[in-house]
Amino acid sequence: MKLTTVYSDIGVVVSKPSKLREYLNNLSSFLLEESEVNNLSIGNPSFVSPLAELWAQEFANVVEQEFQLVAGKYSLSRGNPDLIQEWRNFYNKKYSTDVKTEEIVIGPGSQMLIFCVVNILCGICGSERRNLVLPILPDYSGYFSLSLNRTTVVGLSPLIEVSGDRGFTYKIDFKALESLRNIGAILLSNPMNPTGKVLSEDELSQLIDIAVRKDCFLIIDNAYGNPIPKVIDYCHRPLVHERVINLFSLSKAGLPGERLGIMMGDNEVLNKVSSFLSNSMLHSSQLPQVVLKNLLKGGRLEDTMSNSVTPYYKEKYDYAHSLLLAQLPPGLSWRLYSGHSGMFIWIWIDEPGFDCEEFYEMLKKNRKTIIMPGSFFFDNEDRIHSKQCIRVSVVSSKEEIARGVVAIAKELSNYVD
Repeated sequence: MKLTTVYSDIGVVVSKPSKLREYLNNLSSFLLEESEVNNLSIGNPSFVSPLAELWAQEFANVVEQEFQLVAGKYSLSRGNPDLIQEWRNFYNKKYSTDVKTEEIVIGPGSQMLIFCVVNILCGICGSERRNLVLPILPDYSGYFSLSLNRTTVVGLSPLIEVSGDRGFTYKIDFKALESLRNIGAILLSNPMNPTGKVLSEDELSQLIDIAVRKDCFLIIDNAYGNPIPKVIDYCHRPLVHERVINLFSLSKAGLPGERLGIMMGDNEVLNKVSSFLSNSMLHSSQLPQVVLKNLLKGGRLEDTMSNSVTPYYKEKYDYAHSLLLAQLPPGLSWRLYSGHSGMFIWIWIDEPGFDCEEFYEMLKKNRKTIIMPGSFFFDNEDRIHSKQCIRVSVVSSKEEIARGVVAIAKELSNYVD
């Protein structure tokens, strides 16, 4: 594939705040004004003691022993060479792959790395358009404004499959995806925010085949998965492929404030990402890179995540899931997404008069309980289904989750005839 950087017409999306940004601003004000709020909206990871203690101790060690050497000088835009080598060793040993150091870039958070690569691969240049395609909605709301030209982002509605009395799942509409032209990149999270959906090997294989045929790249954001941070632990063969760009994040592994991400993929693409970082911010913060290198080398980080993070979120998810099944009004048509654990539960209120944004406002006003409207995770707001879903976070204490679930159930009872 001949790689050509395309530049978007700037100013289409940056001048107007998104609904999500308005929501977060309003939420911040509400939380400052009110006390005893049941906050089931937040995406900030929980404080998992063994993991937090591990990070704190290693940061202290690096500050004490290497502060001047690490923080007192500039480094390479591509990332700390020792960390890149250590990540390569760690990944190749774990998955029996042969990733090269030149196929790895360290950046200031996976979202910034995705922003860089999307605007390298997608956009408008003269009469040519290369679209960013989100192959299955709902997905992370931050993807909708990644391209500097808003019109180059295309999101596809899911196929819905119901299961049992109260379950449902989403499937990729591969026929719709195949029909698209001028694709620069296909992007999705796996496991997915907000549903917890984990793509099957067959789905991933089909996406790679489409990327090959469409002469584009498949970008996979592993912010909740393996090998880091293991919020949702699942098994599938590593996607090391010339058309796949993988992103890994330290945010859900206990470092949301440090903004550290890892990108793996095509060397030519990553060279452009490195140049992007060099021209915009020189390089990522050095302290967390050295800390991560040390913890990877000893195997302590992976052990702690496996023993603490994965079971922690599994317990919270199962607890909230069972409460919702028991508490939500039986006379209402609702379903819970059949996910694989994780930080969120996705709820579909299949009632004609239900509007998630109106429900959010009423729940906040009447019950002092906060959830996330599901419409923020869709990019086709005219579709009825996008207005019928809500996302409930399970990162709070069990007591707060219980109070919040009861509040949701009581407010939903207003929709029962």
